[in-house]
Amino acid sequence: LRPEHFQTHSRASKFFRGMGDADKSLEIVEGYVERKPGDLRGYQLLADIQFANGSNEKAIDTLGEIIAIDDENAVAFHKRGDAYIALGKREKALEDYRKAASLEPKNPKYLTSLGLALTLRSERQSLDEAEKVLRQALELDDRNSNANRLLGTVLRKKFKPKAALEYHVRA
Repeated sequence: LRPEHFQTHSRASKFFRGMGDADKSLEIVEGYVERKPGDLRGYQLLADIQFANGSNEKAIDTLGEIIAIDDENAVAFHKRGDAYIALGKREKALEDYRKAASLEPKNPKYLTSLGLALTLRSERQSLDEAEKVLRQALELDDRNSNANRLLGTVLRKKFKPKAALEYHVRA
């Protein structure tokens, strides 16, 4: 593979992953990152593969490298939040989801993830904030099934069963 072509490495990595050879897929991307250390696309693809392989700690480290280079990379903060959730590190996930949503406040996916992290806290203040954030997500995309489901859960936890049912039905 020609070391300067990201698309070639990306396609080759996807090919091997599709063939069930996750190790070869990872090897291709690691080789690219090694040869092109400043290319954030390589780090992003590496983190995606690490996350897909269940190597969440490695994905967190790789996403941290992206954030060290570009501290306004909402995608990296959001994906690192996902990795933290997978590891059960809810407060760290909340921090990263909050950062992603602050960087892209009109992104319903980021708002929904923030709502999830807030819902997991189950504190009254967090539930109030989750309700607000999830309503914002639904203003941007009213067909967002995750936001509808989560808002239903928040309303149920706030002892509003009729309103909760409405959002669960929408999901």
